Amino acid sequence: MNGGTALNPIIEIDQNKLSENLATIQGITRDNVKIMAIIKSNAYGHGILEIAKALSFQVDCFGVGFFNEALALREQGIIQDILVLGPSYDFAVAIENKITITVESIGQGLQLFDFVEKNLMNTSKKISIHIKVDTGFGRFGFHEKDLKLFLEQYKKYEEYIMIRGFYSHIATTKSGDDLYVQKQNERFIQYKMLFADFVKSKHVIFHLANSEIAIDYPSMHYDMIRIGNALFGPVNSKKKIVLKRVARLMLPVVSVHERKKGDRIGYGLRYRFKKNGKMGVIESGFYEGIGLEKSPLGQSIKYRIIFYMKSLIKVMLRKDYVNYKNVKLPIIGMVNMQFTMVDVSDVNIEVGDFVELIKSPLYIKENVERRHILEGNHGISNES
Repeated sequence: MNGGTALNPIIEIDQNKLSENLATIQGITRDNVKIMAIIKSNAYGHGILEIAKALSFQVDCFGVGFFNEALALREQGIIQDILVLGPSYDFAVAIENKITITVESIGQGLQLFDFVEKNLMNTSKKISIHIKVDTGFGRFGFHEKDLKLFLEQYKKYEEYIMIRGFYSHIATTKSGDDLYVQKQNERFIQYKMLFADFVKSKHVIFHLANSEIAIDYPSMHYDMIRIGNALFGPVNSKKKIVLKRVARLMLPVVSVHERKKGDRIGYGLRYRFKKNGKMGVIESGFYEGIGLEKSPLGQSIKYRIIFYMKSLIKVMLRKDYVNYKNVKLPIIGMVNMQFTMVDVSDVNIEVGDFVELIKSPLYIKENVERRHILEGNHGISNES
């Protein structure tokens, strides 16, 4: 290690692998089907602006979760179509920045009509929307009665409201839930037929499939598929396709110490060396997201019990480790707030070396630098 060199954790993001994953998805996509890249939640932790720039001329449009994500992309010069997947009420700002919003309830629809009545009538302005229907997810979306009511009133304002899309969301992608997936698709078809009774749908984009559904159910591609997590690595689909993990979480070793048999370390002295060895300390802990796990918050008692039983089995069978030159180094002791200890007895490792932890960037705090890399160019752009 050179004196004065900063040691900080980084997430390396390989944009070549990102493009390769997209090409793999395009290879299984039916002809003439568009691709929306879902880059919500900071592009699943990978860096929303850099990912949007990388994909700008490779996909048809982008999908984000919140309105402020779309606005930030516009402010940074992204010109492709952007759909806000969550309900939005920033109608004037949406028009000004050419952002397409989702309309998913009669209450939101009535507010939209009121906005049009007060602000757009007798002007040349239009607002672009996608309509979302609830086919069984149970979170957002019109049901039949309210959809009819919305479409009936829409006829009065159709000169100012451009319906560019119509969609829903599949609730489950697990292999045992095929019947429910098919049931949702049948409901979607019924909603499409209802929609066609009110609106000429020739130029409307119909979309239903997310990553896993797009891979497993080509018949549900419709006019467009929405690809999010599959852009960044393997997904939980029944049909297996080769998707590469785009990101690598690299953590610096900041200290190395000899330890003797019987030595205890860390908070609560919960780990004891069984033989003479070496301990390395890496910079990053639970503050950055190391060691944090999902919680069954909001689930029923049944699924909480299942969750904790599975977690117990994982704890009993799993060994947590980092990788160093293809060698697995066990994590030892309790993960600290900003440091983690590993057993480095079996490798020649020094301060300044980096180890890799397999963990999605989605769960790593955004203060950890995202370093985007293209082949032959180490660090073309950074996002902290």
